[in-house]
Amino acid sequence: MVLDGPRTPRVDELPAVAELVKLVFDDPAATLLSMTDRFPASLLPANRDNIYVLFADGRPVSSITTQLETLVIGDCRLRVGTLGMVCTHPDHRGHHHAGTVLQA
Repeated sequence: MVLDGPRTPRVDELPAVAELVKLVFDDPAATLLSMTDRFPASLLPANRDNIYVLFADGRPVSSITTQLETLVIGDCRLRVGTLGMVCTHPDHRGHHHAGTVLQA
């Protein structure tokens, strides 16, 4: 197995990343909106700089999206980083891939 990354995905790799996210998060009974439908901007090409992916043999096996948010507590405004769509392909769990991607 050849690992590549973690790194930001190329535009042509985004559909495969979306498929990974759907595999891990989507409801098989389709009673809930898919993760990609709930957060459509997360996997857009314009957001690539906020996506980190670990690839194995050319396929995404673990990914995470990041985003800067402003948290308001009373009069205090704090910039915080949020993490989302943290996932690892079921066949690749137990190898610390998510931790590797998180470190990126």
